Amino acid sequence: MAAGLIALCAGGGATAGDSGLPRIDWEFWGDLRLSATSGEPGWLDGGFGKGRYGGRLNGDRDDGIVRGEVAQASILAKPVLAWGLTGLVHVKYDQVQDKPADLVEAFLRYRPAPSSNLSWSAKAGLYFLPVSRENTGPAWSSPYTISFSALNSWIGEEGKVVGAELRGTWRSGGHRLSATGGVFGFNDPIGSLIAWRGWALHDHIPGAFSTVPLPPVPSISEGGFFEIQPDYVNPVKEVDNRPGYYVALDYDFDRRFRLGFFYHDNRGEPTTFRDGQYSWDTRFWVATAEANLPGDVRVIAQHSQGNTQMGKPYFGRQPLDTDFGAGYVLVTRSFGAARISGRVDWFDTDDRILIVRDNNEEVGYAATLAAGIPVTRHVGVMAEWLYINSDRHGRRYLGLAEEQDQHLVQVSLRLHF
Repeated sequence: MAAGLIALCAGGGATAGDSGLPRIDWEFWGDLRLSATSGEPGWLDGGFGKGRYGGRLNGDRDDGIVRGEVAQASILAKPVLAWGLTGLVHVKYDQVQDKPADLVEAFLRYRPAPSSNLSWSAKAGLYFLPVSRENTGPAWSSPYTISFSALNSWIGEEGKVVGAELRGTWRSGGHRLSATGGVFGFNDPIGSLIAWRGWALHDHIPGAFSTVPLPPVPSISEGGFFEIQPDYVNPVKEVDNRPGYYVALDYDFDRRFRLGFFYHDNRGEPTTFRDGQYSWDTRFWVATAEANLPGDVRVIAQHSQGNTQMGKPYFGRQPLDTDFGAGYVLVTRSFGAARISGRVDWFDTDDRILIVRDNNEEVGYAATLAAGIPVTRHVGVMAEWLYINSDRHGRRYLGLAEEQDQHLVQVSLRLHF
């Protein structure tokens, strides 16, 4: 689909500077990162660490690690095929992906000009579930912090679908009410990371063909209940050939106050296993509140609760049955082109069965403080301090204490052309 979108536009012979259609508008988003971390090894290194980067525990000594890397380099093609018909193709390079260059999103959107108070739009392709209120920047980045909230970090990991969406909006005065519905596939493994690894706070967005590592928990180790599960998850995967759906309702008053509710059900058949991946039966909801306050202050709050189940019934129950929840409150203030943001996160999982053999329960919280400033029109700098505290029984399987905390300080040089 990505190749097709670009080919359609290339055939028109227009560039971003032409006034005719079709055309392609191009963007580049780059992130050069310097970080210093403490605490346990990170989840990208096969541990239970909650940040994008982890530390190194040496007995009772905590050896921090300083890193420098290209955190991301993204090319975004934005075809404009006709009035109201646009698209997006997002290809990303990330050196920690198992496929360093990968496709992140590829979709078409049709949004005709409204002729009354009622308007509508449609979208189809590969895209993120419409949940996040943080990730409004280029390449699904956040203008507020470097690391996303626990909730939206998970959406970035497991919340991509191949589907179709229809959205209708009614406007009257300063009031705006929107209803959204979508049908999708290729989202069957969602829930794997929450149950086996737990929550995390980071900005690593795996591509559609990339995998995400799992820690060596007993149930997926040799002799475990799910030993045929590889030590990784491929989040964008169709396993059971059953479509899922989502619905959303949003209310906006004068662009100053907004409420939203989102519900997702992938309708997974939890006993199906194919090509190294299980199908998970995962449902969750997300409630959102946003407010633009005097003094250029903006507040965003989201909370989610859900459940995921997987496996052939064991004494009438799925052997893996996990309730989960996460939320955050973010406060941000702009000072001209500069911005300071703070966020508090909370998260938990409740393992409802077989906890004696493989306990996946978790509870934790995090605090984030970030500041960003533009250097030139195309270059900006953002610095962030992130503290995470979590208590997870599964760390005992790696010989670690259940409760761990981690400090992460990082600086991002952001390039946008």
